[in-house]
Amino acid sequence: MYSDNVTPEPGKYYVLGKPTAKPEGVFQYDGFQVIERATDQVIKQFYTFDEAHKFRKALQAGQAFDGWTPAFILQPSPRIG
Repeated sequence: MYSDNVTPEPGKYYVLGKPTAKPEGVFQYDGFQVIERATDQVIKQFYTFDEAHKFRKALQAGQAFDGWTPAFILQPSPRIG
């Protein structure tokens, strides 16, 4: 996936902004996603770029699955009862 609103840093994860076009011809960002490059999976969503970028840096530093997160890990937990 490629977009103009992707963080330029190389690595296993990137931050993607979710823009909404405003009538004035500008964009408003309605959240940011940390995406795994190898699987194209959204790992987590954030309200601010700073939060998303900090989380991406933590993943790059070795937290998590080293760029190959199993899909079932990202699914919501089933409710019992």
